Amino acid sequence: MARLIAFGCSFTRGDGLQDRSTQAWPAVLSQLLGRTCVNKGIQGASNKEIWNAIVDTRYKPSDIVFVNWSFCHRAKFNHQQLIATRDPMTEEEEFYYKKLYTKKHGKEEWIVHMNHAGRYLRSKNLKMYNTVIERNMGRWLPQYNMESILPAHWEKYQHKYPKALDGSHPGPLAHAAFAQNILELI
Repeated sequence: MARLIAFGCSFTRGDGLQDRSTQAWPAVLSQLLGRTCVNKGIQGASNKEIWNAIVDTRYKPSDIVFVNWSFCHRAKFNHQQLIATRDPMTEEEEFYYKKLYTKKHGKEEWIVHMNHAGRYLRSKNLKMYNTVIERNMGRWLPQYNMESILPAHWEKYQHKYPKALDGSHPGPLAHAAFAQNILELI
């Protein structure tokens, strides 16, 4: 059976759901499209990690790829996840975010990774659909951007539906609505 391969962070992985294998948006969308679901969501993933997972995956000619790009403030350095919003920050995080990082860097890195992923997948004759966590990410696109982003983002569903069992991630109704929105857009 043809596959739907989804990449992203915990929102794609389905963290907090009772059954990620059936309730996470990639599983719901796969069911709607009549495809087998391969969920490559990574808890806490930065966009660099998502890109790395994309280029490290083996594909079949009939695969379609969905990428839900994560928060731009997440970074990975020396195999360690750095998160600007963590309190208190580790010494490495504090140095990175105070001395080396700007919000502009995070946005530029995401755009470069998204564009490379799209070009890489097109070189394999595969279709990639991009979605984002934050609504504003779609507004940051510079003129050199070559990828399109579906107008589907998690902010739309975050507060409209009950949370997952962990109390912080989107619940099953939000995942179902997100998958339905994507289906309508493609």
